[in-house]
This record gives sequence, structure tokens and C-alpha cells, in this order.
Amino acid sequence: GRRRASRAAPRRAHVRERDDLEVDNDAYVFLGSGQALRVLVVSEGNLFLEQAITVDPAMSAERVAPADFDSALQFDVAVLDNCAPANLPPGNYLFIAKPSGERSPLRAGPEVQDPAVASVLKEHPVNQFVDWSRVHFAKARPGRPVPEATALVETRTGALIAARQTGEHRSLALAFELTDTDLPVRADFPIFVANALDWLIGGMQRASSLTRVVATGAVVAAKGNVTAEYPDGSSRKLTETTATEVLRP
Repeated sequence: GRRRASRAAPRRAHVRERDDLEVDNDAYVFLGSGQALRVLVVSEGNLFLEQAITVDPAMSAERVAPADFDSALQFDVAVLDNCAPANLPPGNYLFIAKPSGERSPLRAGPEVQDPAVASVLKEHPVNQFVDWSRVHFAKARPGRPVPEATALVETRTGALIAARQTGEHRSLALAFELTDTDLPVRADFPIFVANALDWLIGGMQRASSLTRVVATGAVVAAKGNVTAEYPDGSSRKLTETTATEVLRP
């Protein structure tokens, strides 16, 4: 099942010297717990995938063979590489090549040779900075997203990637094997993997990649939905509609 990482702790640095601009005399940083988030890779072995996961020092990857998968294993995200264990417990899952069961957001269709990407939901966090139009697929099984799921990458015959959130848990499914594409040898691959894990983990605190250190008085631009958290426990949401905000104590 999923375990939650402990919340980051705020720290304050203050300049005592008086000057004409007191608003920039304070700076804050949120320090993480130092505990890596656990990614369970259920696979017979996939070096490209495991290396892409461990690019982020905040991630700790452990691989088990599909035959050794146990629903009692502890993980933040489980990556099911070309396998479909039965009776998956509630959790966050990335299905690769064999999306099936009630936890999967996608039902794969018949195999298609050389499918071409027809549309991409570019605003979804999983697709940020990934150019799917340049990825070649030798074959895939484009399918139908289940109810409440969203197609992220589609061909003319179905979805190649779909995502779903059910309560506090999230799932992502790929209707193709990584080895049937040139994605693993592209620069987009580690970006996609990082995006996918970030999205699957959702609201879990990740100071290494989700927290930016700024001084009060700094002008920041909001890209997407951003929340500014203050040491006194208060918070303020910054959205693209606000354009910029001046952070104040």
C-alpha cells in the first residue's frame, strides 16, 4: 500500500541589520524529511526504466519479479512493467504494456502496427516537456479509457496513455511496451518518467523537486497551480490568472 512521506519542516533566516527595505530581510526554506519515496518496480528487468527512476535522488527504486509480487509490499508507487498481478491493493500504479484489472485506467485494444500519435493533452502534468510527435511506435494496443479516466496521448483508433484519479489514489497506463518504441533512448524518457511519478505521488511532499526557496518580497510567476506556504501555517494559492505575486511575511 501507499505510505505518506512526512511533511517538510519550515526554517527561517532573518537579517537583523536595519535597512531601507525590510521586506527582503527574511527567507524561508522547507526541509524534507530525508526519506526517499519508494518506487516498487515489478518487472523481469528493465535497465532503461530503473535508471530513469533513480535519476531523481528523492526516489528509491526496488525491483521484484512479477512472480514475487506480494500485495503486502510497501510502496508509494508501483510500476508494473509488462505484467499484470492479480488482486492489486489500493495504491498508485503505473501500468506498462499490460493495463488490466480494476486499478487500470485503460482497457487495451487489438495490436496496431506503426500507430501514429494524433492528439496529446498537452496541459496535463505528465506530458509537460515531452514531445510525443517525435516518438516512433513499432506497435501498440491503443484502447479505451475507463469511466472517469482521461486520455493523455491518442491515436486515431484509441488511447496510448490514460490517467485516472480515484479518491487519494492515481493510476497511469501505457498501451505499449517500452521496447516497441524509441522512447527509452530519447531525452524525453527520463522527463516523462519523472512527470509520471510526480503526478502519481500527487500531494506527497517532495522538497527536492516541488519546493522552491524564495525570500519574502520576491516577485514570482505562477506556472499552473502553485501554493505558497508560510512558516505560520498559512498558505495562498497562486494561479496563472494572478500572473505574478509579491510574497509577504
